[in-house]
Amino acid sequence: MAQDIRFVFEDVVRVFQEQASGINENRKELHYLLIMAEQREFQRLLIEYPDRLARFGYRYLERYLNSHGVTIESTHVQESKTSQEELTEDLLTIITVFSARLYGKRSQEFRQKTKHLVNAMKEGEPHGDGHEDHQTGCP
Repeated sequence: MAQDIRFVFEDVVRVFQEQASGINENRKELHYLLIMAEQREFQRLLIEYPDRLARFGYRYLERYLNSHGVTIESTHVQESKTSQEELTEDLLTIITVFSARLYGKRSQEFRQKTKHLVNAMKEGEPHGDGHEDHQTGCP
């Protein structure tokens, strides 16, 4: 008995890529994806992992896209997880994201202070040599 095998080739409308966390709501490419879905410019969205589309609220996005005629397919088959495993992963994700923001902010503040100090040195402003006791004024 012969099997009927069909291949469906569709044109790729657009590839969405961005270097942003799945937890970030302000993602330019996700914004464009939603606009294109609203305008019914595509019917199928292929993603590698669901958490790359959205770390939290994936089901909301899936439902929204479905309401605009878009089905989501994932290339990664995910084994089911217990609720405890999912909660642990979510908590680790939150800690990772906020740690990255904190360290990024510290790094930015350090670069700004360094830039200010370099500019002050170039302009000949007194800046101290770092050996002075600021409370007593003694070296």
